[in-house]
Amino acid sequence: MAYREKVQWVSLATMLIVWGVYFTHFIGSLGTGAAVPGAVLGSFTGAAILLVVIQIAAITAIAIHKPSEAERSADPREREIENRAGSGAYSILSLVVVAVMLASPVLTVIAPAALGQPAGAVAAMLVGKGLLPALLAALVLASIDHSIWQIVLFRRQS
Repeated sequence: MAYREKVQWVSLATMLIVWGVYFTHFIGSLGTGAAVPGAVLGSFTGAAILLVVIQIAAITAIAIHKPSEAERSADPREREIENRAGSGAYSILSLVVVAVMLASPVLTVIAPAALGQPAGAVAAMLVGKGLLPALLAALVLASIDHSIWQIVLFRRQS
């Protein structure tokens, strides 16, 4: 298995685990009404830091195991795989962002009415609780798609 394929496996596994736990916790807190902005921000920050630390440690371990592969620059086949996977990830990201943009005016009107007409900052926070995580989910889905397609393309060509 090529070094860059191993890196994509690490990336995929860590994203699925860390963001899966984060979004499960986030959705659970919305369901119970316990989604406090500070706690949500803290959970996000913790998840992002944990993801970075785990990925750095795992990729460093892979590089130490086979330093010659890690130091080698990407060959044309690997660059082509990266480009093909990136175009699919960009499509997913674009579609979800457009969907969120189209949904935001509707949510801005519907959410306050459904939640008993909160005003000002409270209404903005309630709408933001849905839109900002949706944008984060778009980024996460695009990253997962990017890793999956790279792995698939590496496997097809091996």
